Amino acid sequence: MNRAGRDLSLNDRALAEELAARAAVTIDNALLFRREAEVARRLSASLLPSSLPSIPELDIAARYEAGSKSFDVGGDFYDVWSVAPDTWLVMVGDVQGKGVEAAALTSFARYTVKSAAMSDSSPAGLLEHLNKAVIRNIFDTAPDPEHPWDDARLCTCLLARLERRPDGWTATVSCAGHPLPLLRRPDGKVEALGQPGLLLGVAHDTPYEEWPVEIAAGSCLACFTDGVGDGQPDQSDGPAATLSRLDGPAGLIADAICGAAKARQAPQDDVVVLVIAFNGNGSPST
Repeated sequence: MNRAGRDLSLNDRALAEELAARAAVTIDNALLFRREAEVARRLSASLLPSSLPSIPELDIAARYEAGSKSFDVGGDFYDVWSVAPDTWLVMVGDVQGKGVEAAALTSFARYTVKSAAMSDSSPAGLLEHLNKAVIRNIFDTAPDPEHPWDDARLCTCLLARLERRPDGWTATVSCAGHPLPLLRRPDGKVEALGQPGLLLGVAHDTPYEEWPVEIAAGSCLACFTDGVGDGQPDQSDGPAATLSRLDGPAGLIADAICGAAKARQAPQDDVVVLVIAFNGNGSPST
């Protein structure tokens, strides 16, 4: 009997049962989506370094922003690690697509480079090594060995070797289909470093080139994935423009570049920004 004092009809009961069933499905879906979102968040976090190294004279900051509200794991990644006294490698990359396969290639790329860098810290040589490894991975995991590239996930990557010198720093840059890093000189001039090169996994025995550049105190290096933009200086809200007008901590600059990318459009792609300020005063990384 309901509150009005009459029994529910068969139609009323059927309607109530249908509403209850729909509500239960909605609640179950919400719980499932929340669990999936948490799994994706944790998996994404496991593919990124838990912290960045503290390097005297450098201020380093990295930002990762998921580009969409889907529960798929993205393929953008970064890392910074020491390979020798006064020498560090910077790695920023982007695997095509999302999901478990993209996450697997992300992890594969990071650890392939980190393992190879124990014996060779040449950015171009490491990209050539990674390219061969990615192609082997494509063939090993292809559902159809006759057409291995049909479902292949390609990858872009930027590697930069930073070496401390008595009078400053040297950065040696090599890119495989990745947006070029931007360097802001102490006088405020912003320039792109290197040439894009071919994506990883496209062709066997792809040669990559590297470009060394001297970096003085007061300079700032910004590396990012293509969710940020292409770094062209004619974009008033692009990373080059943001970098040129900001002079502050690396974290502030990284936040500004990410914020400008999100304000320009709601990006479907993930965004990684890694900024290195060459302070020359022993300031620690943040």
